[in-house]
Amino acid sequence: MENFSYPKCSGFFKKKRNLLYLASGNFSTNYDLLSLDKIYLVDRNFSAFKHQKSINNRKNNSFINFHSDGSKSRQILGIERDAFPAIDILKKNNVKIDYLVSINEGLEEGNGSYPIFTDILMGYLSPVLNEEIILIYDPSYYTWNYCALRKLDWGYKKTEDIKSSNCDYIPPVLFAPNLNPLMNQDFGNIIGLKKTRSEKMLNFGNLNNTKISVKLCSIWDDEDNLNMIGINLINNFPLKDRPLENQDIHIVKDFMLSKNKVYNINGKNIKEIIEYAERNNLKHIGLCPWMNGRYEDVIAFLRNLKTCKLDSITFYHLNRNDYKQFYLL
Repeated sequence: MENFSYPKCSGFFKKKRNLLYLASGNFSTNYDLLSLDKIYLVDRNFSAFKHQKSINNRKNNSFINFHSDGSKSRQILGIERDAFPAIDILKKNNVKIDYLVSINEGLEEGNGSYPIFTDILMGYLSPVLNEEIILIYDPSYYTWNYCALRKLDWGYKKTEDIKSSNCDYIPPVLFAPNLNPLMNQDFGNIIGLKKTRSEKMLNFGNLNNTKISVKLCSIWDDEDNLNMIGINLINNFPLKDRPLENQDIHIVKDFMLSKNKVYNINGKNIKEIIEYAERNNLKHIGLCPWMNGRYEDVIAFLRNLKTCKLDSITFYHLNRNDYKQFYLL
């Protein structure tokens, strides 16, 4: 990509250091232009770079090293997996991301199985993302995708439009190597995002020994503090991972259920959920929205509950309008 350079800054230069590109496609020499510590490319198939991969890399869930001249580089790393297991690899390596890129998931082209900007993926990705990130995306890609981005209704708020004069600016067209950069300088968008977090304590006087709250943030951000992660698993998005691993996992629902703490609360009422947690001695449980916006029965049950063996019940949500009834208490 010719004639590309970063804007000059006084006092600091590009504080944001790590970039993650989901559904990236193959390596592009454009990425050599980025002055970043690490660039992580996630795609199911880096077909043009078979010669750079070893059997050990694939079996051990390690990173693929890329470089435009065919040599290995620690700067540009590939994960040849579906996005969900790729996130597990990033977590295992304590990766924290400053830039998130999603240009084209390939849904209409036949390779993509699910949209990136959904609650289930963005929530699962949240622990890998820093509190403030920069999002690079194509707003012309699918109307419903743009609506999701416009609302930013998965635990983030927009802080700014990143202009070309900003030190953190990267031209979105750099991530669309099939486009002529000189003819497509207005391609894509780049914005700053910040995680939104809040917690409201709920007072049920009869349950003084159980902390009950509603929390705006990803349940996965609190995974270490929970004994149970209750998710309403109803979608059947295909998960097209490598055939040599996870052979019994073919949909996102099964991937989630393979996690030790996950419990499917679809079709369960609050009484059944609490009884399950008590039988299994699970003291701290988190619950994602599952009642289609109607929580009158949940509130009534908690008000009438005489005893509870749980230490905490936290109702987690990403969408701002979830759990409205709890916020009215």
